[in-house]
Amino acid sequence: MPTTIDGITVTKGRRVLRAPSGLRLAVKAGRGALSSTGRTPGDTDLLLNAGIYHERQIGEPAIAALIQDDLGANTDDVSLDHRTTFSFDVVNGSCGVLSSIQIADGFLTTRTIETALVVASDVSPGRKLSPNFPYSPAGGALVCGWTDDDTRGLGTVRWHDSPDGGASFHSEGEYPNGRNIIAIHEDPSFAEKAGAAAATAAEEVLAEDKLSSDDIDLFIASPGVPKFTQVLIDRLGDIGDRLISAEETLHTVGFVEALEQAVSTGRWASAKTVLFVCGAAGVTGGAAIYRP
Repeated sequence: MPTTIDGITVTKGRRVLRAPSGLRLAVKAGRGALSSTGRTPGDTDLLLNAGIYHERQIGEPAIAALIQDDLGANTDDVSLDHRTTFSFDVVNGSCGVLSSIQIADGFLTTRTIETALVVASDVSPGRKLSPNFPYSPAGGALVCGWTDDDTRGLGTVRWHDSPDGGASFHSEGEYPNGRNIIAIHEDPSFAEKAGAAAATAAEEVLAEDKLSSDDIDLFIASPGVPKFTQVLIDRLGDIGDRLISAEETLHTVGFVEALEQAVSTGRWASAKTVLFVCGAAGVTGGAAIYRP
């Protein structure tokens, strides 16, 4: 019973009168993704939040629980008499959505649940709380279900780590002039290191499934940074016209937007075999086979 991606939605934030809310963007995307599949928030058995940066540096309790409450996904006390929703955060940067899909797959393939909702959102904590924040405000969501058709859905997933202790990319709290701010530090070498880790994971997936890059109809890549995608092209071959990535300024939502691009352009419907490829801080890379 492979796991399937049944609905995809991306919402973009706009800075008009006030900074956008990461919670609202995630909830709006979640509602849109569920609605596109004919489901309601009450149909959600598992909610996974892969977002990292939030307004006012919200960090506790788990953001997934706040999103679940705002979404109205089975917020009553846990009971055997009615459906409940289990929610938690997954923190893995640009790989967070792929990590969440793999976690959801564990629940779905054992029939522990019927529907999983994966959400992500990133916004600036606030102008004075994170100067020069590099990411555009956005939210994204995927609805995951399952199928009895073994020729479809999520296949092999592999991860590759090249630990650097966060030297090439990390964010931390700093206290200049007594103010608490979030500072994001990225070394110029990070995108290439993340690309190398992701390419290695992709090579392992292809080898395990006895596939070559020529057998892949679409490559869905995140982040959408040119240095990252160029490493994939250099390592995996002539894939440029088959590679779809998100806007460079998207972070955890980038993977969802790349998927939405594939769907909206019709390339998803015509693909038989897709390779998901992601890279994130750590340095870590992930890859997975998916058959639409």
